Amino acid sequence: MRDLHRTFRAIVISLSAPAGGAAWLGCEASKLDDGGDADATAAVDAPVDTLADAPEVDSYVAWCEAGPPNLIGTADSCHHYFYVPCGLPTGDVTDDAGVVNRCDQMCVGFTDDECAVLPPPWPSVLLDAGLIDAASLVDGGLFLLCACMGSTGRMPEGLDAPRIRAANPLARYFAHTAYLEAASVIAFARMHAELTELRAPRALLANVRRAIRDERRHTRTMTAVARRFGGATAMPRAAPFRRRSVEATAHENAVEGCARETYGALVATWQACHARDPMIRRAMTVIAKDETRHASLSWAVARFLHRHLDADAQSRVERARHRAMALLCESVSDSDAVLVDQAGVPSRANARRLLHGMARLHLTAC
Repeated sequence: MRDLHRTFRAIVISLSAPAGGAAWLGCEASKLDDGGDADATAAVDAPVDTLADAPEVDSYVAWCEAGPPNLIGTADSCHHYFYVPCGLPTGDVTDDAGVVNRCDQMCVGFTDDECAVLPPPWPSVLLDAGLIDAASLVDGGLFLLCACMGSTGRMPEGLDAPRIRAANPLARYFAHTAYLEAASVIAFARMHAELTELRAPRALLANVRRAIRDERRHTRTMTAVARRFGGATAMPRAAPFRRRSVEATAHENAVEGCARETYGALVATWQACHARDPMIRRAMTVIAKDETRHASLSWAVARFLHRHLDADAQSRVERARHRAMALLCESVSDSDAVLVDQAGVPSRANARRLLHGMARLHLTAC
């Protein structure tokens, strides 16, 4: 983990230096090396909040007679394709990359807060795959790729859609992050059960148990931050745990751990460096180090499971990881300015630079 932690710090510092952000926000390696224990988050730890404590906001508005957006396909637990019959709501705009506003009104049921209009030839691919009937298309309709806004944590199979209430982008972002951290507790608990059955080394199992403790603490921390900005989320629920093949376990770890959680750890390191809000920066300094350790754990689990797969299964799992990284690249979009400024969330340009930094390590570039 130490090598990955140093590598992530090096990527963040190298990308931050030209903008002059490192010096005044404390991006020096010595400060990014701080943290890693519960004391650093004492100021933001609080009991898990309830959904009723947050103000009501609309999560979906039906703006035309052609009907609501339709889910037409799911690439994985964090990427969904929608067809929106009436196009964008009044007042919404897209930039030259197809990024749109108010995604929560169109990515119905998933609280996915990043979305983009799918460029050609994606609509043709989706039609050819039979995901939607061409006869159902209407003038002005469009296809969207919707993606999870939070990047930390891993999502277990069968996870329910989050129920979030938030008064502003900061509240929504941290409520969603709290949801993902809580979902990670479920995912790691299931991983522990499966690795135990496969007689994994005791050290590996101990690291999974530590990750469960970390994610519980992260849930408390992110819930408290969300509450500060007026947001809350109901705790996640997932379908009953069922016994799976080793390949299915390896597939989930490749997508949720080696791709999404590894990128999430890098994003958290960026936030620890760039968040202007001192409370957020302190919390992310600790979480970044923990999540980097979880990313290293994901790769250790991948190596262990790899030995239990035949050559064909190994290839399928590797392809799943590369597809997950490709989807991360596709779903990168501009975040609300207040998230970039106060929470240190990377802009679309910086997110792509971070992904390219990861590509130099072990992944195909965007």
